Parts: sequence; C-alpha cells; structure tokens
Amino acid sequence: MITQTKIRLCFPEGASFSEAPSLIIYKKMLAGIKRISCTNSKSKCSDCPSRSDCRYYWITGNNFDTVPGLYVQRQLFEPKLFHKNECCLVHLFWIGETGSFSVLTEPFIEQLNQKLNGQPFYLQSCINEAFNQQKISVRRLKILSPVVKGRQMNESDPFLHMRETFQTRYQARCEIPDSDFRWTCCLTVNTDPVRLPTKTLSCSGHVGFIEFEHETSIDTLFLEVGLGLSSCIGGGKIEADNHL
Repeated sequence: MITQTKIRLCFPEGASFSEAPSLIIYKKMLAGIKRISCTNSKSKCSDCPSRSDCRYYWITGNNFDTVPGLYVQRQLFEPKLFHKNECCLVHLFWIGETGSFSVLTEPFIEQLNQKLNGQPFYLQSCINEAFNQQKISVRRLKILSPVVKGRQMNESDPFLHMRETFQTRYQARCEIPDSDFRWTCCLTVNTDPVRLPTKTLSCSGHVGFIEFEHETSIDTLFLEVGLGLSSCIGGGKIEADNHL
C-alpha cells in the first residue's frame, strides 16, 4: 500500500522562497522524524551503533544510500514566489509500512507556528489517503528530470532496484516492466545538490528516453515518485511517451 499526503498551504501576505516550498516541507518532515527517532544525535548516521533500530535510518533508506520510503512530488519549475492569499499544494508519498508516519504530518506542520522559513502561512488542509496504484501500458518513457544512479542501484534497471527495495524494506508491491529496454538520446545534466538534514544528495544525472522492446505495463507509482536515487526530491521524473 502507498499512502499519499496532500497538503495545502496558503500565504495570506504572499511569500518568497529561495527553494521550492515542497522541498522545504520535505526537509521539515525528515527533521521531525529524526527528532523523535534518533537516540544518538552526536553520531553520524553511517557510524551510529543504533542505526539498525532507528526508524529515521529505515525510512531514509540507510540515510539515502538506497531509495527511501518517503517522497515529495517536486516539479521542475515549481513556483517560489506567491502573491497575497495564493496557495500551494505539496504531495508526499509514503511507501508501504512508512505510511504509519503519515499521521505526524499535520502535527509537524503545526509545530512550525505558521512560519515557513520566515514566511507567514496557514494550513488549509492536510489529507492522508491511499494512493490508487494502477497499471498502464507504455512503449517509451520520457525522462523529465535527471535519473541519478549509485553504487547500490542496478545501472541497467532502476525499476528492479526500486521494486526490490520497496518490497523487502517497506513491504510494498509495484509493477515493473517485463520488457527489455534501452536508454536513448541521453544527456548528462548537472544540477545543484540538495542538502537534507543528514545528507547532501547529488541531483546530476541523465535525461532522455527509455524505450522498451515491446509494449509493456508499468505501475503508475513510478510516474508519481520517479526513478533513481534523487527521486525522493523530484529527480528522475518520467512520463509516458508512446510516440516513437
């Protein structure tokens, strides 16, 4: 099961941010989970003797060494400037058993005392609901933001890596393509890294297309959370593109 949290923030005086509000909320959520989970704040996650029992370490995929269990749907060109009374939507996705933490979203936001990085806001709504996973048929996928690979991610098949991690670590199932595919028209894109509470994630990777040998089915979850090691912060965003 996948839990989706839909957050609607409104800015009564308008607001201006240096980074996307969705990313700010994601960082605040991680910081909140770490605050209630960590029993050894003076130690780095990778060196902590308690890491095997730490819920923060679990949710973040061993401190982002692999794909985590919490994602934010961040757009390529997300607005950072808001006019008076304008609102923004933030979507979080909790994979499998991490969904039990979704009930903490509203309390964590309320602890911000209606200030998001110094900008006044009010929480209009915060809804937790099951994400309706479906299968769609595709022949080609367009990569909209860089897919970041790493030493623990299968270089040729990130779908397989994510499915295995979701299933073994978070007890969530998702459909992956059953057809061989190839990366085409790939370009390397260098973007600024993103600093999270306990790790800085590289966002530089490849954009282009993924072409399958024949029409295949894919879980719509991938269209929401993306592919690769930076997909939790909006990297590896893909969309169906069947025009070859």
